[in-house]
Amino acid sequence: MVKTHNIRDIYFVLSTDNQIIVDALGNQDFSGIGKLNYFYNNITKHKKQSEILSHKGNPKFSVLSHYLNIKIKELQLELNNLLEHPVKIQGKIYDRQNDLFRAIYSNLICLEKYHLN
Repeated sequence: MVKTHNIRDIYFVLSTDNQIIVDALGNQDFSGIGKLNYFYNNITKHKKQSEILSHKGNPKFSVLSHYLNIKIKELQLELNNLLEHPVKIQGKIYDRQNDLFRAIYSNLICLEKYHLN
């Protein structure tokens, strides 16, 4: 579809009140459902990392940004193998309360391991 319609821009959009994300960051009532347990574990890990790395800002927004950055990288890798032209892929987070879309933290760094030199 991207190739057929010559699509040059793609946006991933995730709402701050998405029930799966809210549950993953909260009680994790759905953690026993299929692959959600793996997803929930990753979200929990990144939530803890963002709380450690950043004392200001919104840790939920950081976690959502990190998740969307992963999805953007995955899609970019797939598209690079299929297309001759570059496709710009971005992420937005929708805040339903304020009815606004905010760009994700695209330069967000979440470390898998910490190293001291």
